[in-house]
Amino acid sequence: MNSPILQWKRILLFILITVISTVIVESQGTSLLRFVSSQNEEDNYEYIKPKIYTFFYNKNPNELFQEDEVVQLWAECWSDAGWDPIVLTEESASLHPNYEQFTSRLSESGLPEKHWQRYLRYMAMSRLNNGGWFSEIYVLPLPQMKKNMFQLPKEGKFTIYSKRYPELISGDQNEWNMVTLAMIESENLEFIDPLFLQNKQDLYFTEDAVISPKYVLKSSLHSKICEASDQNILATKLSYGVSRKIIKVPRHRYHLLVKLLFSSLNKKCNLQFPSIHLSSEAQPSEVKLPIMYTFFEATHDEEESKLIMELENWKKAWQEAGWKTIILTLDDAKLHPAFNSFREAFDNAEYEITLYNRLCFYRWLAMSATEHGGWISDFDTYPLYSNPQTDGNTLPNNGNFTSYTNHVPCLISGTKSEWNRMSELLYYSFLGHSGEFWSDMLALQEVQDECIFVHETITADAPYKGININESTFDPFSFTNNCHLTRERAIHFSHASCKRANFCHDKRDTELPKWIEAWKQQCFVQT
Repeated sequence: MNSPILQWKRILLFILITVISTVIVESQGTSLLRFVSSQNEEDNYEYIKPKIYTFFYNKNPNELFQEDEVVQLWAECWSDAGWDPIVLTEESASLHPNYEQFTSRLSESGLPEKHWQRYLRYMAMSRLNNGGWFSEIYVLPLPQMKKNMFQLPKEGKFTIYSKRYPELISGDQNEWNMVTLAMIESENLEFIDPLFLQNKQDLYFTEDAVISPKYVLKSSLHSKICEASDQNILATKLSYGVSRKIIKVPRHRYHLLVKLLFSSLNKKCNLQFPSIHLSSEAQPSEVKLPIMYTFFEATHDEEESKLIMELENWKKAWQEAGWKTIILTLDDAKLHPAFNSFREAFDNAEYEITLYNRLCFYRWLAMSATEHGGWISDFDTYPLYSNPQTDGNTLPNNGNFTSYTNHVPCLISGTKSEWNRMSELLYYSFLGHSGEFWSDMLALQEVQDECIFVHETITADAPYKGININESTFDPFSFTNNCHLTRERAIHFSHASCKRANFCHDKRDTELPKWIEAWKQQCFVQT
């Protein structure tokens, strides 16, 4: 039998081990992975990820993530790029043997404590077992960071990846400690960071690897990042203040917009990153969901943020209705063998065709280039009674080309061969009218005898027949006695019908999700 003294010794030993373990864990920082949603939870915990560190003074990392959208964005973007985002605090820095001496000097200098983190982050990084990568909270990874995951560049030498500021840094533990000691020995604390480093250029390497945020915020420039994949371009720095100067985006939409743009960038560069997760994208993997395609290629930078929000709303609506969503782009259209013929026809047309109308034709080629053809809707067309179980994978009308708003091509289905047949018909229709304005809608109307036209899609104003929408009491989200007017396959929130409906014109990014939610609550009957 164990003696009471032996039992107490074991208890004390257990407490000591627990305390030591806690100190070690705290010195290595707090991972935010457990807070970041992921489509693959195993990827968060069962696989080792490279670590990226940031630093906050006098802040609780757990509370930071819950309360600070900037911290959330940093953690999510680095996690989605394959990294483990970790927050260091003064607890990590306090393990440095010169911590008390240095903080006393900081206090005597009169420097406000909110600025101490500029200096203490070096101490915290120097206490990590292997050193590593450090990022300021506003620095976000580009696809090229995938190549720099476990092996520190330049054999672990201290490297700063921005010419102006130490905002993205790598180095092994010895290198971080060397810079930290040089900082501690500095006589003038006012010039430690970044001017201190500028005066100590023999201590580190520099590279110009943090680029302008416009390459992320403008999807038309994404291809330039992909083309530079062999160059040492690693990250960008994003803040709302900078972003709103480049694109128009409301503050409450900034977080979601940046996530969507990074997702689009990773897709365009065709890298195997986890997709940026939005809760609306969670779909059961064991069920073969029918696919609803749309086509999107931004044409106006000043409208791009608004259009991307509309696109995300479209995805959410169709996914919640039981569909898998796929966004086709100009790159998909270019895969079709007839793409050059279309482009040459547009270039040589007597009547100049706008980029917007070119893209409207190109979407037909993008659908024709898919594996099986299928369904496509404009991203201003939302599901009502879309029947994914009966019509999703088994196309209506035996797969024959069908437009569900007559000659307005906002919701269409057809097999791959039918899409190719119709694309060819539209091509020859355009050639016959190249001296005048001619759109894909006019072309479809001209060849209407070659396809099936049905009217199973309503417009935005249709639910308000018999209602005076100009009265001050008009509520577009109330369907009292009018639900029967919505018993169709889909609703098309075109610009014209939104104007007639007097509620969603120039507000589709904010009003359409509200409309769909109100309709589901008041009218939707599961069939």
